[in-house]
Amino acid sequence: ATLRGDVVVSVSSPAVFPLSEWVHVAIVTEQYTTRMYWDGIEVASASGQPPFSIERSSNYLGNSGFNSLPTFDGKIDDFRVWDRALTPEEILGNMNNTLTGNEEDLLLYYNFNDDYGLTVSDKSAVDNTIEGKYVYGTHLVDSTAPIDEATVTRVETTYDTTPPEGTPEEVPLTFGNALSFSETGQHLISTSNVDLQNKAFTLALWAKVDANSTGFFMGQGTGLTNQGLFFGPGGNASIKMGFW
Repeated sequence: ATLRGDVVVSVSSPAVFPLSEWVHVAIVTEQYTTRMYWDGIEVASASGQPPFSIERSSNYLGNSGFNSLPTFDGKIDDFRVWDRALTPEEILGNMNNTLTGNEEDLLLYYNFNDDYGLTVSDKSAVDNTIEGKYVYGTHLVDSTAPIDEATVTRVETTYDTTPPEGTPEEVPLTFGNALSFSETGQHLISTSNVDLQNKAFTLALWAKVDANSTGFFMGQGTGLTNQGLFFGPGGNASIKMGFW
């Protein structure tokens, strides 16, 4: 992390992040402590005061916000931002479950399941105007992350006679998408600010690294004009989160 006029806090995992394997990663920041969880288990923590007072108005998935750094190579699913510090029990208890979007203190929720076209939409009830726009070929793929995806019902009609007459048949389907990136500049940029100033918060997502990626899962702010936040495997095979 690079200090830009304020105290920097950063936390790094002690272990190498697995390749080609879905892992749930959560970051919890509260007062003077930041903690990292893999699959619901705390793996690292750091103390210090993050630069909460700085507005970081640019928001990215698959990108750190620094033009000089590569973008993420892999897949992300079920990205959530909470407006408070979740407990370890809460992280473990909901990481495999699809949310309704009405959960208390859920600030942003991208599950990618019913998105199409060039944008993804926020599924939380806090601010459904927050959308993300694909950049440079970021796209949706079938997800194999271990999430209990929602079940929808498709109505199909079978015909026994001519002219067509039939009985609609309800077919339950499970579905799930993930957002796929490569290190060729692909990322998603949010069209609205995700306010993480002066508050505790939790970042959580499922990630699958397809190569020895040095790009970040997410970034907020810009490297040139204001302090920012980064989260992901930038620089080496460990996972790190910090403020600049």
